[in-house]
Amino acid sequence: QLLNPKKGHFDNEDENLCEVLASQAAVVIQRARLLEERLVKLRLERDLDLARQIQMGVLPESLPPCDGYDLAVFSRPADEAGGDIYDVVDLSDRREGLLLLLADATGHGIGPALSVTQVRAMVRVALRLDAGLDDLLVHINRQLMQDLAANRFVTAFFGVLDPMANLVSYHAPGQGPLLIYRASDGSCEWRDATTFPLGIVDDLPLDPPETVALHVGDLLVLLTDGFYEYQNPQNEQMGKDRVAEAIRLAAKQSASQILDKLMAETVAFAQDAPQLDDLTAVIIKRV
Repeated sequence: QLLNPKKGHFDNEDENLCEVLASQAAVVIQRARLLEERLVKLRLERDLDLARQIQMGVLPESLPPCDGYDLAVFSRPADEAGGDIYDVVDLSDRREGLLLLLADATGHGIGPALSVTQVRAMVRVALRLDAGLDDLLVHINRQLMQDLAANRFVTAFFGVLDPMANLVSYHAPGQGPLLIYRASDGSCEWRDATTFPLGIVDDLPLDPPETVALHVGDLLVLLTDGFYEYQNPQNEQMGKDRVAEAIRLAAKQSASQILDKLMAETVAFAQDAPQLDDLTAVIIKRV
């Protein structure tokens, strides 16, 4: 009747016209929704890309030299931004060699990326204040207790490499296994986490730092669980044995070549299965 009030009723022609108008309106509404979803997706992708740039931007552009040692690092997130991070800090002004950091927040994406980037920043500030390993760990844990949600935590390795004593002193809250390759007999030694992950309990149980003595040819291999838990299409995990074998096969080569071998073995094992977790590695070789 609004279309043609003189009729006082709808006829077939009016109904057909209404159907056409309704169909066109539906198309316009659907296009508007798709456009809105596309804009939201573009904004999200832009934000993720920015988060990735910020996270990758804090990683060291080059590794500080350390007499008698060869280092290699690698990090590849599962998403645009990852929940892993590493750092290698020159402590020569404190006559302590290098600070080694590997951290892994639960999950992956923007939230975990912010958490591990925060851990890296707190480590840098703690070092400026001349904090030792114990104080560094205690204060970072207490801050994360305030900042993280109840279902979130961070595992990490905080170590100091002393090239004069050929010793690595470390805390590994929740971070394990740690792999030590011994060149003397080609064996692999495994170490577990030293205490609870960060952000779970206020008073973190803390023993004196563990130590690893490194002899010529020995390796300290720090990997996040993305390596050990990588699954192939048959739902098998990469596991400790395959990781250890990859390290053994390349142990006489440089740290970067060892890392390349590990990545090649991981890719071969995966058989094109998608990467579901972040992959981050720090390899230290005494030469």
